[in-house]
Amino acid sequence: MEPPSRRAKKKDNEREALDITTVLLFFGGESVPTGNGWCKMRCPFHGERNASSTVNVEEDAFICYSCGIKGDTISLIRRHLDLSYRDDCLKYLATLRQATMTG
Repeated sequence: MEPPSRRAKKKDNEREALDITTVLLFFGGESVPTGNGWCKMRCPFHGERNASSTVNVEEDAFICYSCGIKGDTISLIRRHLDLSYRDDCLKYLATLRQATMTG
């Protein structure tokens, strides 16, 4: 088995910095289901009464079938905050992580 690449290790470290659950809750999700595989939830990116999105915490993935937003932790932050650079997103993640740890 081939060892993970440097890029794969970096991506794993970035994801460990803050998981998708915390990000979705921060953006307005009422609750993020946990468990194996894909779980339904209400999308935090638009108002709705019914669950039209799914999240897979283990795979760090989210998709809303109503508004079309999808991605992992970093791509959701980039899209929601309109950040153009990955480094900006990582700085934001660090700030958010620090805020969640102290508050």
